[in-house]
Amino acid sequence: MSVKARSNTQFARTRQAYQRAWDNRDFYSAEKHARKLVKGFPEQVFSWRALGASLIELKQPENALETLAEAVRIAPEDAHIAYLRATAYRALKQWDAAAEAATTALQLDPKHTMAYVECARIQQAQGNLDSALDSIVAARNLQPDHVAVLTQSIHIHSSMRKMADVIDDCERLLSVEKRSPELYNLAAVKHCEMGMLDKAAEYYQRALALRPDYLEAFSNHIFNAHYDPNLSGEDIAALIARWHKTFSPKARPQRPDTGRDPQRPLNLGLLSAGLRNHPVGQMITSALEQLPAEQFRLIAYSTSDTEDHITRRLQRLCADWHRMYGCTDDALNARLREDSIDILIDLSGHTDGNRLRLVAREPAPLIVKWVGGLVNTTGLDAIDYLISDSVETPPGCDDQYYEKLIRLPDDYICYLPPDYAPEVGDLPALREGNITFGCLNNPAKINAPLIEEWARLLQETTGSQLLLRSGQYSDPAFCERIWQHFEGAGVERTRILIEGPAKHDEFLDTYNRIDIALDPWPYSGGLTTCEALLMGVPVITLPGPTFAGRHAATHLVNAGLPELVVDSWDAYRARARELVSDLNSLATIRQHLREILTISPVCDAPRFAGHLATALRAIWQRHCTNEAPAALAFEEDGRAVFDGQTTPIPALESTGPTLLSVAQQEARSGFTFDFNGKVVILDNGGRLLDEHMGERLAQLSAFELLVFDPASRHRELVQTDGLQVFPNTSLGNGNPTTLHACLDPAISAPLRPRQDTRGPGRVLTKLPLPTVALDKIEGLPSLDWLTLDHRSDTTAILMAGNKALASTLLLQIRVLIAPVYEGQPEFSDIIAKVQQQGFQLYRMDHPEHVSRLPAPLAAQHPATQLHAIDLLFIPTAERLVTLTPNQREKLAFILHTIFGYRDLVHEILHHDNSERAELYLQETQHDGGLWPTNSQALHTEISPMDRQHSISDDIDRLLGNSAPANTLH
Repeated sequence: MSVKARSNTQFARTRQAYQRAWDNRDFYSAEKHARKLVKGFPEQVFSWRALGASLIELKQPENALETLAEAVRIAPEDAHIAYLRATAYRALKQWDAAAEAATTALQLDPKHTMAYVECARIQQAQGNLDSALDSIVAARNLQPDHVAVLTQSIHIHSSMRKMADVIDDCERLLSVEKRSPELYNLAAVKHCEMGMLDKAAEYYQRALALRPDYLEAFSNHIFNAHYDPNLSGEDIAALIARWHKTFSPKARPQRPDTGRDPQRPLNLGLLSAGLRNHPVGQMITSALEQLPAEQFRLIAYSTSDTEDHITRRLQRLCADWHRMYGCTDDALNARLREDSIDILIDLSGHTDGNRLRLVAREPAPLIVKWVGGLVNTTGLDAIDYLISDSVETPPGCDDQYYEKLIRLPDDYICYLPPDYAPEVGDLPALREGNITFGCLNNPAKINAPLIEEWARLLQETTGSQLLLRSGQYSDPAFCERIWQHFEGAGVERTRILIEGPAKHDEFLDTYNRIDIALDPWPYSGGLTTCEALLMGVPVITLPGPTFAGRHAATHLVNAGLPELVVDSWDAYRARARELVSDLNSLATIRQHLREILTISPVCDAPRFAGHLATALRAIWQRHCTNEAPAALAFEEDGRAVFDGQTTPIPALESTGPTLLSVAQQEARSGFTFDFNGKVVILDNGGRLLDEHMGERLAQLSAFELLVFDPASRHRELVQTDGLQVFPNTSLGNGNPTTLHACLDPAISAPLRPRQDTRGPGRVLTKLPLPTVALDKIEGLPSLDWLTLDHRSDTTAILMAGNKALASTLLLQIRVLIAPVYEGQPEFSDIIAKVQQQGFQLYRMDHPEHVSRLPAPLAAQHPATQLHAIDLLFIPTAERLVTLTPNQREKLAFILHTIFGYRDLVHEILHHDNSERAELYLQETQHDGGLWPTNSQALHTEISPMDRQHSISDDIDRLLGNSAPANTLH
């Protein structure tokens, strides 16, 4: 067999191995095979495409783009490469670049189905649902039974609340693909949203039959079983027992040992996707703010990519905030253990995106379950304690829980009312002349037995009506099903008012049209009950058979309204009739309910925090004495008692500051930029040295300046800790190039000057010039600010820096307008390239003009022709959100200290803390930047960088440890 034939055979075998791994969704193996293809067959475009696709699936979009750049070089007209690039850009939330790449794919191949799907994904992510639907329709016209097309159609129709179309799409999808557990899970979720619980359960069971260890489907199955009125508490307990048997490790993992000091401050880890304006955020934030600062240190692990005002409120309490969205369980496990978490608090439960597999690895000495998908026992041995109260978990139910119960003396949550809540209006019945009942809960909680009971109430209350409002009600087919259920129960559809979604303040204002709120069954309303009371509307509840069914009961009891908790449907209807029989009394109740709620234990953050602190310290002290976890309950005087013990644990006394007061004190103590590591600047061409910025930066001790000096114009400069100059070296693509030494040294450059045999641009000699690719500098600790002069091939530098630029904060690029060099980059090309890498053009600065007058007259009149200008680029709004707080702080520091852009700095600081942003404005009224003025910079606190070796070592490695002898003097 010839060498070529053997090579072809080996390529085919490796490609087949890759395809098998890909088809089995084993993307780690697929990546390994793809790397073999790249190494053995780098001339084949399939090799690079395969590696790029694998890296996208492994959530490494930056590396994927670097790989796909090589694929583009080999096959620039390949539509599938453009599609993959669009997918990678979307993963990075670089929407413009993603849309451009998807459009390019369709221009190259108008019948590329997946390019249409990708367009739909991008448009949906940006909220352009009509355009997304148009794109998916185009894809369906090409391949109506393509799995990805049907799946995306489900997502788009779901976002548009066209639930009938969602169900049709699900049926079509499952008729095409009957062996995918993921698709059965998707269909089950959508049927549950429609209240079609039997069908949802059937699909979950099919998913688990295909893959018994499919945790997401099993967790969804458990969570949604709590909506089903036909399941008893025993039925659900049996389902959780199956989950426990399936997902419990064969051997219990070894937990980390963080020491056994019973009195020291404790590291509390918060693990959740709900650390934002979400039921979790609204029910933990005010309590955490009141924890004693000398006792606890908070470290957050957010598994969501969404942040908002509650996120920022929580961030100011935390010693560390880790964004773990998309991170593997291995990475998160390592992070938790490295941080020496003493008590890990899970705030996800069985909800979507949970990390129960990680929790099962027992990454902390103690693990506690609190709010967030808290509908029942988790079924996980790894969780030691579950925070509850005596209403949610009445005495005698302990044996139903795998965790030991911590029964707080009041509510198990602490509600944070939104500051934008509308005022409470007058009683609607007095204004309208009829009674309006209401339920603003998730419609999945509304079922046939519940509708029958509500229908009886409506029939017993003459002239009454029922107002329902939620997202699913924007779908006509969904509303029709509800109306038909009520008509079947004897109530005219005209008495059932149904409304769709609204912004939260408008949603809350709906209660000003409701007299009495009806709690659903068997899954009760938690946050919705608190919101109803906040708006002056009493809630009637019949507790269900599980934790999920007693949310409203505990909020009502702890708000001092136990009479609204009933024990039968007859009592439910009787309590409603009793309330509407005296409208004047009901109107009085309405005007006082907000105050009753806000002064009750449901909203008493200091009281709640005191009990929570006592409980956490008590279970830690028990751990320190090597005692097994035990149930903990509180006595009336605030002391806690473990089950089996008679000696109470005193309430934790703390006279020191709370986490909130410490955060507020830090904010009031004067504005200080505070970030880890120095600001690393890479200056290609020595522009900052030309502007005499080197000394100014060195005085601040906050910067590390690395200068590539192709023409060796600064080779005599003394090197310091904060300044390194690399003469006769340039950024580029890593390949050697040429330095054109000119009559005027200022024009000497890697770019060739335009033909000029007698003027200053005359080339005297050509010298070899090594270049370094940004992405090859392994010793670079970070790259915060990249400045490029006008003498080098800017486009080549950017093309060779996709990975480094993914975390760069600021680009400053000098651009020539006048024709000086051959092949000098065009203004538009630079902007287009930089935008693809997630930057937006923010400002054009430092213009340089030349005069059209003869030399003797030029000095007497202003020059008018634009010769060169700086382009300043910052991350796009979408990418700015994905930066870490430390990165945003660095960017704000650069923009303030160097450029004096106070408005932009204020906006960036506002992302993480609005109070600090306002303090910044107050204390920097007269501050400007170092460039072009020389204002005094603010004080800055910087933690040292952890550097393995000097950047010089890595530059030397890339240059082969020897620079060419021919250098300019």
